[in-house]
Amino acid sequence: MYLIIFRENGSIDDWLEKHKNNYLIGYGAGGRAVMTLAAIKNYKHLRFLVDKAFGTDPVYTPKTHLPVYGLEILKKEHPDFVLVFSYGYLSEIKNELKKLFEIDEKKVLSLLELS
Repeated sequence: MYLIIFRENGSIDDWLEKHKNNYLIGYGAGGRAVMTLAAIKNYKHLRFLVDKAFGTDPVYTPKTHLPVYGLEILKKEHPDFVLVFSYGYLSEIKNELKKLFEIDEKKVLSLLELS
């Protein structure tokens, strides 16, 4: 199990490093996001996280101190890629981001696509 986690985190780190000059954000601020961010080294390439459960005033993730905003921030911020930590809801998230903020589905990626 530890080898799988290490390999997946390495793939995430590699992807973040490769795309560090893009505007990157994360979606989902639950346990999977917090634990994954704490385990990788390139988390700073993500500008912030969004989560439906939060409002306009940011809260911050433990250890990595990335800001977490509600979805409303996407009315004025236009990321190149959205990395979805809540991949069980990927289809719903893609549809919502496309409908509300005109974010192309191809720019919304799950953690599973990076491993």
